Amino acid sequence: MLVVPLSLAASDMSDEAAEARIEGRLLMAYALNAHLSTFDFDVDVDRSRAILMGQVEESVQKDLAGEIALDVDGIDEVDNRIQVAGEASEGETAGRSFRQRFEDATTTASVKSKLLWNQNTGGLDIEVSTRDSAVILEGEADSEASKELAERLAGNTDGVRSVDNRIRVTGNASDPSRDAGDVVSDSWITTKVRSTFIFSNVPARSIGIDTTDGVVTLDGEVDNDAAHELAVELASDIRGVREVNADQLRIADDS
Repeated sequence: MLVVPLSLAASDMSDEAAEARIEGRLLMAYALNAHLSTFDFDVDVDRSRAILMGQVEESVQKDLAGEIALDVDGIDEVDNRIQVAGEASEGETAGRSFRQRFEDATTTASVKSKLLWNQNTGGLDIEVSTRDSAVILEGEADSEASKELAERLAGNTDGVRSVDNRIRVTGNASDPSRDAGDVVSDSWITTKVRSTFIFSNVPARSIGIDTTDGVVTLDGEVDNDAAHELAVELASDIRGVREVNADQLRIADDS
């Protein structure tokens, strides 16, 4: 019978625990990153080497995932096996700088997130693409109102220059398996409201957000009436929100 020294067994357990903590930190970093939070990643850490798996839409997102991994304490090497869905052809990338492709990928991810988190569009089958800050929406909506809402959410996203709304109104109900009827936590709501504000260029750092039993309370200060109305509208439409209290959200120079 093979006898494993207790010191070696304890060391192995300690290594596994440390690797699990690193994996958790990396997955949390992806979840909190505005450009990668909509993607599902698998991470395996072996000593100081991280193996990344999953699928993204743009090569710049794959590169970003690798860079974030290298910034995590305890990771010295990255094996980036993340797949890029529908690799862009040379014609699609010709003449476009890395920065522009990254900004377009960021815009696409931001718009997709807003559509997914919104209780009125979360169940719709909508494809989003961006080229040179121009967003294209394609897919199906159950009503003209849903189509217009999708366009409005895309249009008020930071960095969007124009929206080409090609969504077809079919009258079919949204897919309940994709819908937002699931119970969500107050912390989830707060996080998504804050992220939506950031994506929509609402001054989120000047707005306090608190959620209790699905009731979102906003306080702080915004620049004008339009920003106030936008903040309330965006918060109201997040999945799981029952009510928005903006009594303490002041308008600058409003006596």
